[in-house]
Amino acid sequence: MTRIYFHMLALEAAKLVSLAPESIDVGPFAEFDTRQFREFWQTLVRRIWSQWRYTHRRPDYLGPSFRTRGRTGGGTPVRFDATSSCVLNMCGGGKDSLVTMKLLEESGIPFCSYAYSHSVYGEAEFQHSLIDRLLDEGQPRKRHKHWVNDSLLRKHGNSEFKSSEIIAAETPCAVIGALPVMLHEGYEFLTVGHERSANKGNVIWNETGEDVNHQWGKSFAAETVLNEYITSELVAGVRYFSLLQQIHDVTIFNALRDHRGALEHTHSCNVSKPWCKRCPKCAYVWLNYMAYLSIDQVASMFEENLFDMECNQEWFAGMLGLREHTPFECIGQVPEAKLAFEMCKAKGVRGRAMDLYVDEVGKVSVQSIVAEYTNIGSDLHQVPHSIEARIRPLLRRYSRQAKQHICNHLLPEFATV
Repeated sequence: MTRIYFHMLALEAAKLVSLAPESIDVGPFAEFDTRQFREFWQTLVRRIWSQWRYTHRRPDYLGPSFRTRGRTGGGTPVRFDATSSCVLNMCGGGKDSLVTMKLLEESGIPFCSYAYSHSVYGEAEFQHSLIDRLLDEGQPRKRHKHWVNDSLLRKHGNSEFKSSEIIAAETPCAVIGALPVMLHEGYEFLTVGHERSANKGNVIWNETGEDVNHQWGKSFAAETVLNEYITSELVAGVRYFSLLQQIHDVTIFNALRDHRGALEHTHSCNVSKPWCKRCPKCAYVWLNYMAYLSIDQVASMFEENLFDMECNQEWFAGMLGLREHTPFECIGQVPEAKLAFEMCKAKGVRGRAMDLYVDEVGKVSVQSIVAEYTNIGSDLHQVPHSIEARIRPLLRRYSRQAKQHICNHLLPEFATV
């Protein structure tokens, strides 16, 4: 367990990379400082902190060097045999969590929930209370909770810190943090709701050629890195994977119509939960809720037209590809935003951002966007066959329903009766 705790500590400490340190010293944990650990840690740092390097114009900085020499051998993973029939399902309280939870339930796969809170998002009890509201709409056998109370951000105001933002390896932290729970409770699988939209970055950095991706920690590439390292160095016999890796946000937002009663219990804001209504995440979720769900229900949740708010104009412009990069948040791709605007326009949703869309964005190939973003991918996922066979019919249903709904509004000539 000490090795796992060291990795939890090392990934939490990685946010110090946002202060551009020159070196790192593992101190009394040298026995865990292996070549494999360094490669793993440095891979996460270089990919997740590419956003930090981009915004701070530091193409030369690839993270701190290790002061200690490090061990040449790797670790020996713990052998683990599952004893629980449940999967451990990570729930953050948003629309992906809702769809994932219902996907498990409709597939007849029993699950227990794992909720991760961090002090950067406010008081932990409040975060967990919001997540519990959504879980009350589901059927988890058990509820596990993980608290992280971090003082770094309280000290961040110190003038000696020359950084405009602190970035964290949140998904890897949560995944590694779930391992003690999996070992104690006997869970073989950790499931999440990371969608295909997370696999594409926000901008190609001309100076380095990198695909700078705010969501890299949620991507299929990161999932692969984490799985390979965990099973070879920490715990053999567990697996982490996304149930939504085969579908895009367009399909996920449309799937929410099957769960209207639970919609009001979702939250996605990373600034002021449940919704600040002034950040790119709130703007993106509101846009797609308005596009694919009941306008009256969404209006009762947000109580404002986010298209008209001055602070959101930059976010919407970025989503539409009218800026240097899309907003650095967990949002979908430019074609998905354009399709959502088309849906909102057809439904009569008006506002300043809609005026921007009409004036600045040219003709949109709705048919090609629908074909690509409601398609089910079969190549990029690590879902075990026993589970994939049970969820795939539901994913196909979600895809058909999304295509049908969009065609009814935008492409009636392709709609089926």
